[in-house]
Amino acid sequence: MSNVIDFPSDSENASAPFYGTCPRCGCEGELVNIGPDQWMVCDAHRVKWPLGRDVIPGWDVETEQQWQHNHWRIAGYKKVKPCFEERVGH
Repeated sequence: MSNVIDFPSDSENASAPFYGTCPRCGCEGELVNIGPDQWMVCDAHRVKWPLGRDVIPGWDVETEQQWQHNHWRIAGYKKVKPCFEERVGH
């Protein structure tokens, strides 16, 4: 008996990590940074869901102007809970 655990390969889990999907259309959304605060957004349905703070690297190379633009871009979006149902075909 082996103590080896088989983990999915990168090709089996190509779109990982997974941050949820839009509850209306199922899209994985777009990452939007406002400083270290990170959001996933669906522009088609004007919804956003919080990803967290400093979860994905790279926010710190953006400018204050970009963060301000992002803030105003999603200010009117409705905050929702993302779906985490199993993705088909991924």
